[in-house]
Amino acid sequence: MTRFADIVMAGESLDRERFLRNLTAAGYQNVPVVEDPGTFAVRGGIIDVWPPLASAPARIDLWGDEVDTVRTFDPDTQRSLGALQELYVSPAREALLDAPTIEHGLHELRRLCDARDVPTQRMRALSDDLREGILGVGMEFLLPAFYREPGTLVDYLPDDTLVVLEEPDALAALLDEEYARLQVEYELPRTQELLVYPPDRYVRPPERTLAPLRERRRLSLRSVVVEEDVKGPLHRLALGSNQDLVRDLGHAPGGERSLKPLAQHVRQRQAAGLACVVTCHTDGQAARLTEMLHFYGLGVTDHGGPPRLDALDATREARGAVHIFRGALTAGFQHEAAGLAIVDEEEVFGRKRRQRARRTVARDLVPQLNELVPGDYVVHTEHGIGRFEKLEKLSVGGAVSDFLRIVYKGGTTLLLPVQNLDRVQRYTGGGGETAPVLDRLGGVAWENR
Repeated sequence: MTRFADIVMAGESLDRERFLRNLTAAGYQNVPVVEDPGTFAVRGGIIDVWPPLASAPARIDLWGDEVDTVRTFDPDTQRSLGALQELYVSPAREALLDAPTIEHGLHELRRLCDARDVPTQRMRALSDDLREGILGVGMEFLLPAFYREPGTLVDYLPDDTLVVLEEPDALAALLDEEYARLQVEYELPRTQELLVYPPDRYVRPPERTLAPLRERRRLSLRSVVVEEDVKGPLHRLALGSNQDLVRDLGHAPGGERSLKPLAQHVRQRQAAGLACVVTCHTDGQAARLTEMLHFYGLGVTDHGGPPRLDALDATREARGAVHIFRGALTAGFQHEAAGLAIVDEEEVFGRKRRQRARRTVARDLVPQLNELVPGDYVVHTEHGIGRFEKLEKLSVGGAVSDFLRIVYKGGTTLLLPVQNLDRVQRYTGGGGETAPVLDRLGGVAWENR
């Protein structure tokens, strides 16, 4: 990856031609105007480029072979936003097409084309595009031709990483379900005459995905089902709640909630030999709580991070202070056997009202199919504005289903199953008869609006 990355610094020299060749090899698309990540545009001594890791594109202004300025700019207005001392230009795609990779990929694609009886003319056109560094629509299905083995996140983790598996049995079942779904959908691209490999060339089968996790240090979290009719010994965990504390804090006088009940709660637990811990969600709330507890004459130790077993052990040795950690609990508790009394921030300051994501109701968004006519403009919740072309039937996994064919900028096509119809609505626009500008399928211009 580092071979295809560049760092552009203001005041330093830059080989313009080498830099542009590297952008193409790294997966950037040469366009007239930069509007999306992974694109670049050239106008004489000015190079616009939008690295995928950057929040905005950058304009490199060259004076001969020297970088005069590097400035970010707004992709909609093209106006400058601010100067940069350096710009990190990372690769723009997964498949990095250097010469050895291209030759290996062409060899594999010839084998695939022979197995699928693909016309020689199509294979020749594909070869020409690859040698030019062009990955067209549908090329993501051909990544196995370039890479022998699909990688996973686990491959990049340090050897001593602790892996946490939440509901490992359910996770294994979900992997089986998703892999089975991929095998069913394996037939869909072929109906669009795209070259594809079997699912195991794109993702590892479930057992091979889980095997590396089992070889690492891991923590498995499983739900505990409590049944009334239990055979054998029943072990009870004696935990005290903070209901009385929450009630007293709620009735405390003062416009700003008085923490006198909390101070009394802490002193009583400390007198009983318990270490007092408070979990705060943010650094700001931790600082606020520290200042207020000092007002009541209580010592505070802010550990500045999430609770750790060794840190909790230390709290038992230093019971005279309130220990603050970062974290969030549904509710605090008291565990006398462990010598701990834990309070969560929301029990002190009250529960914050969280903005719930507005759920789209199908009946509000989705026009009836009989209301859509070919040529209507529609808006997809993820991909933006497209043009409805027609309703067609396709065979997927041996079953015939209905799909909406929606065309986007550049002629790329989205086949939307009718069961996902709640993701689109008819485009209404702002009045007038001007046709809307189509969004690019897979682009981010729609998300940035």
